[in-house]
Amino acid sequence: MAKSYFRRCDGVILVYDATYERSFLNVREWIDTISESTAKKVSVMIVANKIDLRDQMRAEGKRVIEREDGARLARV
Repeated sequence: MAKSYFRRCDGVILVYDATYERSFLNVREWIDTISESTAKKVSVMIVANKIDLRDQMRAEGKRVIEREDGARLARV
């Protein structure tokens, strides 16, 4: 993410793929980038995308990001 995107923002919506762990893990990096790029504290909303595919991915034996994982990250 380009730091210039956040310089004068009032808020940020971060969207991760609930079926792709790497996407979820990147959220912390994005939050750090936002913090480093803004002079003031901005509101950050974290949104899980593709939650409708979690059951299918679980059935295929793949790791998915659970609601509790997202909630835990949002509290940090």
